[in-house]
Amino acid sequence: MCKKKKVGTLILVFMISCFMGCKKEKDSFGKSLPEVSQQESVTIKEKSQLATFTYLREFKPHNISSGFGADILVNEQLPEKELVSLIVHLAGSHDPVLIRVYTSQIAYSQEQDGNYGIEYDKGYILFYVKNLSGSGPYQGCNEIRWMQASGKFGSKLGTKTKL
Repeated sequence: MCKKKKVGTLILVFMISCFMGCKKEKDSFGKSLPEVSQQESVTIKEKSQLATFTYLREFKPHNISSGFGADILVNEQLPEKELVSLIVHLAGSHDPVLIRVYTSQIAYSQEQDGNYGIEYDKGYILFYVKNLSGSGPYQGCNEIRWMQASGKFGSKLGTKTKL
């Protein structure tokens, strides 16, 4: 009973975060993307571990209905194992999936503006990509690409973790 209640709570939290007031934003190709209108904190409880993150943006990659895309903000102290668990949980059975993880709002803003600075090098942690569909970009990928240039995961810069 308790396990079902936890799963139900997770599903409810995820559904609420997905459906809360979306507004349209244009991507770099001029296509409309849904964006979360307010930053929302979501907590995932998995195997006695607690990972809190905030949606910065949520979208459908290449407007594919089964896809999931998100830019999220996490605590910079989050251990690698919990970070990977969070990515796996968010990706679920979606395909394709694009998730970018940041530890600072400034790093995210610098990436959006194309004004890459010290905060971007420190605060942009990873890019997760999954495309097992056989079409479109990143075909055959299911991996984390480590992006942090300086900081906790700086030694992983340019490496990939296959999932």
